[in-house]
Amino acid sequence: MHALAAAGLVTVDTTTVRITHEALLRAWPRLRGWLTENRQELLARQQLHDAATAWLTENRDRGALYRGRRLDSVRHWAKRPELAAPDAEFLRASIRLSARARAVRRSIVVVLAVLTLVASGTAVWAFHNAATANQAHATALSRQLAAEALNLDASSPVMAGRATARHSTARRTRTGTSASPIRPSRTPV
Repeated sequence: MHALAAAGLVTVDTTTVRITHEALLRAWPRLRGWLTENRQELLARQQLHDAATAWLTENRDRGALYRGRRLDSVRHWAKRPELAAPDAEFLRASIRLSARARAVRRSIVVVLAVLTLVASGTAVWAFHNAATANQAHATALSRQLAAEALNLDASSPVMAGRATARHSTARRTRTGTSASPIRPSRTPV
């Protein structure tokens, strides 16, 4: 490797070797075959390295971390020992951010589900209470009108008849069915 570096065909770093001259590819068919087979992975690894370098340059800005499909395509490299330290750190930070975002999304879904259940339960309770209150109001009105009709029966049969009609209408409204009107007793006046 040192001979290739001395000839200027490759650049050797502490963790990587980069081809700097295409003559090496023309003269070494086996190397060219390996590179062709692994081109996608090499390109992804180079992109990861560039992204990690940018992330470090930007003081580890969370906005520069990998997300989504890009992270999914390289997630399996996280435990590779040949990955450069900055690249591995960038990848671990991206995975941690992804896990945090997933946990937040799950929490939001749970909170929304609970709020939906609470709202539904409250709506059912409110409708039930409204129906109960309406029924109680109609019953009270019906009783009041019946009492008025009975009181008026002795003094004014015409007014008693009108009150009986109102009572009958109130009962039909309350029950949703027709009801026979209360017939006032015919007591002599």
